[in-house]
Amino acid sequence: MTHKLLIVDDEPRLRESLKFIFENKGFSAQTASNGLNAIKIFKDSPVKVIIVDIQMPKMDGFEFFRAIKKIDPFVQVIFLTGNANIDNIKNALKKDAFEFFKKPISDNNILIKAVIRAEIQYDSLKNEQTIKHQKEKSFLEITTIFDSLDAAVYISDLDTYELIYTNKQFNRELGVSDKKNFIGEKCWKIIQKDQTGPCSFCTNPRIIDNEGRPTGPYEWEFYNENSNKHYRIVDKAIEWSDGRIVRFETAYDISEKKRYEKLHNKYAKTQQTLKKLESLGTLSGGIAHQFNNALSVITGHLNLIKMDYQKEDRLNLYVKRMNGSAKKMTDLTSSLLAYARGGKYQ
Repeated sequence: MTHKLLIVDDEPRLRESLKFIFENKGFSAQTASNGLNAIKIFKDSPVKVIIVDIQMPKMDGFEFFRAIKKIDPFVQVIFLTGNANIDNIKNALKKDAFEFFKKPISDNNILIKAVIRAEIQYDSLKNEQTIKHQKEKSFLEITTIFDSLDAAVYISDLDTYELIYTNKQFNRELGVSDKKNFIGEKCWKIIQKDQTGPCSFCTNPRIIDNEGRPTGPYEWEFYNENSNKHYRIVDKAIEWSDGRIVRFETAYDISEKKRYEKLHNKYAKTQQTLKKLESLGTLSGGIAHQFNNALSVITGHLNLIKMDYQKEDRLNLYVKRMNGSAKKMTDLTSSLLAYARGGKYQ
């Protein structure tokens, strides 16, 4: 791999001398006589390391440093100066310069090694930023997915109970704006009502083992008085980006399901009652039918007694009373049959 650098100095002999030294060491070196020209060259052909003089016409080294950092914040700058007083040194280091050298340089190898270290520093910072951007992109993609769910999602610290992440549905379940930020708040304080400490039913001990390692998901149902809803909850311990084990909870609103279950149970009980009533009606009909048959025999014989003993007034009085009772029994069995058959019965 070819090492590339840019040398910026208003002294032609020093500029060409440094170019010659670095090219002999396998570098590809470009030069510029001032900061403005150096910026144009850098835009056309970016490098990781720039060696720049401090005192130059049109744009000094510090002005150039600020301008070049806006183009590439990772570029490493090594300052050269013939006026190496303490103020210049402090000023250069305060601006995050990679290194500071006084002219003339007594040992070129020191400068070459500094350039190589600066390249390594550039790659390290660039990689860190790339990894950071990748993580941020991945996290953004994940949050986009979580925000599209109809379930409330939150992540909290297992030890402090502080919220690390919440999705939009989490806010909606609490009846607050999607933009409201709960990060850093205690989960039990936000989710529960009038809570003064961690929940007694907290599932944290169920999702980690005795050594604090994740044990797998834990599913349960819960009625939340704060939102006045029933939830089916899945809790799981996961490793967060910083290495700590955190609680990842997904809560699905099952209030509607619970309402239908209640209606179903009520319907099932009604059906069970109807079946019992139907059985009772069948039994009642059978009993009434047998009663009517027996009463028919009784009333028939009473009529025969009345016909044979018309002149026996006292006996006829008894017969009349018994017929009256039989009539009442007939009316009762008619009612039972009407109930059993769902209508009137003659």
